[in-house]
Amino acid sequence: MVISKLACVSVFVNKKLAVANFLYMYYNSTRLARANLAFFKEVGMGDLVIVLILIIVVGGAVFGTVRRIRHGSSCCGARDAAPKKVRVADRNKNNYPYVYELSVDGMHCGNCTRRVENAFNRQDGYWATADLETRTVKLLSKSEVREDVCTWIVSDAGYTLLNMRTIKTQEDI
Repeated sequence: MVISKLACVSVFVNKKLAVANFLYMYYNSTRLARANLAFFKEVGMGDLVIVLILIIVVGGAVFGTVRRIRHGSSCCGARDAAPKKVRVADRNKNNYPYVYELSVDGMHCGNCTRRVENAFNRQDGYWATADLETRTVKLLSKSEVREDVCTWIVSDAGYTLLNMRTIKTQEDI
């Protein structure tokens, strides 16, 4: 019996506190709303437009930075994710008796090297590895390759073949 009376008193007190808390928050929020209205009257419409423009500019800068972090910054395809690497089916280097070194113009970033590698690796019988620092491509081939074929593949990827040098042929084996 005593416990139930205490529970009733507790509920009554909690309801009183909740009502008092609500009235206090309502009073403060209306006072704050009146203060905000006064602030906006003092600031003026021109200042609000400037603040709104600044918010949009900062939001765009944050969005661009997040996008660059997520997709990487590059000279080509800065708005796109890096192209997926094309894997060569035959990864045994002994099956590629011909080795060439190609000098390629226009490779400026990791995406560029990936595009040149993918252009060769999509072709049957080629395995290419591009080096960004030296701007060269090491091309392994199962058969002899003419320079005009390499020029066509590189230009189709969007780059320029400057020079093609034979490193190893079947006679060297």
